[in-house]
Amino acid sequence: MKGVKGLSIECIQAPVNGPYTETQLLEYLSNDRIQTMHGAVFTGRPATEIGSTEIGIIKYRTEYQLAELEARRFVEQAVAREREIGVHHPHKTWFLIFRHDDDNERTVHIANITPTLLPLHQYEIIINKRSLAGFVDIVCQAISLYIKTAAQHETALDLSLSNFGLDQEGHIHYLDDDFYRWNQFIDLPEFLANLVRSLDFIDGGIVADIGKHVHSEVSTYLDDQHWLTVLAEGVRGVFVPEHRETLRQALIDALCPNSTFSYQPKNTAPVFALLADVHANAPA
Repeated sequence: MKGVKGLSIECIQAPVNGPYTETQLLEYLSNDRIQTMHGAVFTGRPATEIGSTEIGIIKYRTEYQLAELEARRFVEQAVAREREIGVHHPHKTWFLIFRHDDDNERTVHIANITPTLLPLHQYEIIINKRSLAGFVDIVCQAISLYIKTAAQHETALDLSLSNFGLDQEGHIHYLDDDFYRWNQFIDLPEFLANLVRSLDFIDGGIVADIGKHVHSEVSTYLDDQHWLTVLAEGVRGVFVPEHRETLRQALIDALCPNSTFSYQPKNTAPVFALLADVHANAPA
């Protein structure tokens, strides 16, 4: 359908009975866009732009400058992969935006829309609505999605509170567009340690509950119990401030309660910090 101000939209393999139409989406393309950034309500790559609308959140993938055939293939593959893994909101819809010039040539841009979800890094809102125990349960659900996806698809989700969100019914969904090759739980210990480092309201009981949940999920989805030792050692090797060491130990004990480690916490060797730009992009 050709439409407003030289723009047209084509939804690609839209969900059956999905709530979005091309006519409806076209009306919102003129809305102001927000650039994603770390620590904001909308987090993401600096090149990604967000449109907050009454019907959902539009994500413009401006980092992709592809010809129409390649753009279409990219979206079709993204849709197929998302439906295979099944961690996104079922109404998430990918579409192509065509810009028509006076010579009837057109350029194409990639976007998608998802119903507005409450990201987990806005934990104050979640705690006020549901309680602290409710927030912890939701974090455990996100961890379950991560472990289940790794076990069943050998695929990693980007494990961050900002990459998971709640819908109006309280169901949790993955927000990031991208999947990654499973890295054998390198990132899970960092995620767990970051909860210990950054959330002041976490206590020993909470970290023990989270550790027991991870223990249960790993035992359920993975045959090899050695993964629990790997996770415990990973948590032991990640930095936490000295005043949170008891919480780290409570987490380790819950992850791997029957194991002993030779690690000596009072090692006097020099400590070094390595700072790195993981994405290697100019804004970072």
